Amino acid sequence: MRWRFIFLVVLIIGLLAAVSTVAARPGSAIAPGVVALEINGLDEEQTAAVLPALEVASYRNRSSIGERRLQRLLRQIEGEVDGALEVFGYYAATTQVRLDPLADGRYRVHLDVALGEPVRVRAIDVTISGAAMRNERIGGLISDFAPAIGEAFDHRVYEASKAAIERALLRRGYLTQRLVERRVEIDRAAASARIVLRYESGTRHFLGKVQFLGAQFDDRLMQRFVPWPDGYRFDQARVEALQQTLAASNYFDHIEISQGDIDPATLRVPLTVQLSPNSRTRYVAGVSYGSDEGAGVRGGIERRWVNARGHQFFGEAELAQRRSALYAEYALPQFAAKISRYTIATRWQDEQTDNIDARSFLLSGNAVARGDHWYAQASLNVLDGSFLVGARSPGQARQSARVVYPEFHYERVFAEDRVHPHRGASLDLRVLAASDSVLSDIALLQGRATVKGIMPAGLGARLIAQITLGATATEDFARLPPELRFFAGGDRSVRGYGYQDLGARDEQGLAIGGRYLATTSMEYEREFMPGWSAAGFIDAGDVWSRGKPRFEFALGTGVRWQSPVGPIRIDIAHGFDEISGGWQLHLSAGPDL
Repeated sequence: MRWRFIFLVVLIIGLLAAVSTVAARPGSAIAPGVVALEINGLDEEQTAAVLPALEVASYRNRSSIGERRLQRLLRQIEGEVDGALEVFGYYAATTQVRLDPLADGRYRVHLDVALGEPVRVRAIDVTISGAAMRNERIGGLISDFAPAIGEAFDHRVYEASKAAIERALLRRGYLTQRLVERRVEIDRAAASARIVLRYESGTRHFLGKVQFLGAQFDDRLMQRFVPWPDGYRFDQARVEALQQTLAASNYFDHIEISQGDIDPATLRVPLTVQLSPNSRTRYVAGVSYGSDEGAGVRGGIERRWVNARGHQFFGEAELAQRRSALYAEYALPQFAAKISRYTIATRWQDEQTDNIDARSFLLSGNAVARGDHWYAQASLNVLDGSFLVGARSPGQARQSARVVYPEFHYERVFAEDRVHPHRGASLDLRVLAASDSVLSDIALLQGRATVKGIMPAGLGARLIAQITLGATATEDFARLPPELRFFAGGDRSVRGYGYQDLGARDEQGLAIGGRYLATTSMEYEREFMPGWSAAGFIDAGDVWSRGKPRFEFALGTGVRWQSPVGPIRIDIAHGFDEISGGWQLHLSAGPDL
């Protein structure tokens, strides 16, 4: 056991070291030119700003230069460096230039730059007159204007703060706002700066009539997409919400929103939405492979609108080695309402693994709400089926149960990009309950929570951590269907173990699931070429019903590809449990959060 662990640690360290070497290796070198530059005293960002400003830098890729031209270029270097560094707030930099002729006829130019003290902000005078002067959001931008007093006068930070105020005014409907005074007073002797900005916001405008062109539905239905009452204060976020709602509906292939002429009497801004319908029906078919389900084929149909009321239908059939399923869903979209859609869904499933033989039918009624970074679903479910879990013998009677249970599911993503974020987190919560006095054969209360976090770990590298906890309260666990038991192991759980191989075990050593679940994972990932990265990870977890958990561990390595349809992961891991551990290959896909 010990030598296996040591071997895996050495293997992962070796792989990541090789990746680091590849990542650090420079690209193909350009043929040396007549001039080589060496700049000292600047950081990477400052050097990147100075190089394009140096005319002499263009001769790094040229084969010859005249002596008179070289001397002229050397004389202008100090002024070019000064101009480039003013952006960072350095107005008193000094540059010493040295020229070393090389034996092969080329020249090495040394630039030794002393930045000196930066110009610091001495005073900030930013004011807004007009209706916006009472707007809290815009007032906050003024209070937080950067660079702040005492900070270096970085032109980029200053321009970003100024642009943020102007953008906020426009987004909140101050469409005639003007910057009437803009002045930065630089005192080089005192190394200080005074910022003066004067805005006139004008009057706030209002959202007017929305006209839809090219839609396949009547105007009464289309107006239900509009998430504001007529005459609402202009807010660009509302217009963007309309765009997102239209796109999420899947009804339209092209969406373009434009503003019309402002009505001077009412200050209303009419909007025109140009649409082109999506194809009404989409068919899907293909082969699939996952370490959990095995090889399989699937096919489906999506009816993007069934009728003039915009109802939708989706159906899918899947036939795989370990699981086959039929799924159908009928949806009633609610467009701009707080509840985004109601659905009725059915699923028939047949699962056959070493420790599970189960056939079930699920009927669900769902209410779904969705925001920019969150998703919530409340559902009422009826699960009916028969099953055998654990060791099986010929003629053994199957367990059967009907469970009627409400369920609440909530997801929250704390990142702008959930597909491949450099930093972010996510939360996934599920709670369900059933009562044997209300239509169900068994009573239970179950909760499950998953927290995942991603943080940068150096250039091109990330740390990814995840923890999942679950608990079930029931007095009749033996009659609990496999779908409502906890298992661990597989692509999306503890890697290094087979699909659902971790759980409380029967006399034959087969996993039968458990009441409680605890899994965790820690992963280090480093990019070694654009779109590709390598990872090393350790997973641990257990599923149990009595006593304390006995965590099983696994160690592994893998590669990730950022494909056009999202991340694809290939992992190889070794689980250290003598019964269910061993080498496992895992394939998975989907967003990181």
